Amino acid sequence: MRRIFLILLLVAACVSQSVWYERFQQSKDLPHPPISISLADSEVFSFAMVGDLHVANGNTERLQTILTQAANEGDQFIILLGDIVDQGDKESFEAVETAIRNGGFEGKVLPLLGHQDMFANGWDEFKSKWGASHYAITLGNSRFLALDSADGII
Repeated sequence: MRRIFLILLLVAACVSQSVWYERFQQSKDLPHPPISISLADSEVFSFAMVGDLHVANGNTERLQTILTQAANEGDQFIILLGDIVDQGDKESFEAVETAIRNGGFEGKVLPLLGHQDMFANGWDEFKSKWGASHYAITLGNSRFLALDSADGII
């Protein structure tokens, strides 16, 4: 009985505090992420895509490695495909933001919301840093659509 109770407490602590239709309504009034990407060639450019970073307890070592590699390969921006943080906590979102800034990619990130990002008050943290959970951006000759599928619904 004790083991079941502990599991229920753990599951209850990992519940999202938002639902898709509320995020959709809120996102209509939010700006897209602050982007300041300048492409040298609007026809040919490269970018990195990474998902499931699961940054926890402020540990951004994997993200820093990815940012360094992206910079070394000449990527002009990075798309974060959700589950950026593991528990939706402020400390982890701030650690990601610091790593991005220190890695030279501030204003050069297109973030997508993942289900892990919503745990606790994660949606509030996400929107305070990056804005809308769905948006469209044109870069060069390409249009990027960010869809909020964090609840498994598009």
